[in-house]
Amino acid sequence: MAIPAKEQQILTAARALFLRRGFEGATTDALVESAGVSKETLYRRYATKDDLLIAVIKDMAERRHAIAADVVLPDGATRRTLELLLKRLVRTALAETMKPENVDLLRLVAAESGRRPRVAALFRDALTGGGALRRLLAQAKDQRLVRHDVNVDTVAQMLGGSLLIPVLYQGVLGGARSPRRADIDLDEIVRLVLRAVSR
Repeated sequence: MAIPAKEQQILTAARALFLRRGFEGATTDALVESAGVSKETLYRRYATKDDLLIAVIKDMAERRHAIAADVVLPDGATRRTLELLLKRLVRTALAETMKPENVDLLRLVAAESGRRPRVAALFRDALTGGGALRRLLAQAKDQRLVRHDVNVDTVAQMLGGSLLIPVLYQGVLGGARSPRRADIDLDEIVRLVLRAVSR
């Protein structure tokens, strides 16, 4: 769903300001000036600065999830097709998350998550991208490519969680400024997980 232009203007300005000044340094006056809106407009949409940070994170997560929205398991798919689509999803999720602006936002969110539990929950969801993985695995289960006793939420968590190592080590903690090869073999993880859950 498209975000109204005024709201996107606020989110873009807030994101840049949060990244430049940190959460505490992004004052209401600075946010208003940067976004080019009145305080009334800002407060009408976001009652608190916490609400605005949550909206920025949701915007990032929605953009990230939109990239995988077209990944659909075709009718009559084979296990090989499922494997290729799962590999595509995890590679795409990693590449998107490792973009410098997203790594910077994740650093900010990690710093704030201890004081803001809602932010921490959004952070986890944005990082692992479980929605697209769950959807694809559910389609595979419907087509009997995945065993009926398998919990697709758990499998999505396993695959999404495998992204945490390169994102945290190379990105959030390592100061990476651009995507690079992961220290783990994501393709092999997909193969192993699929072998464990396939019929």
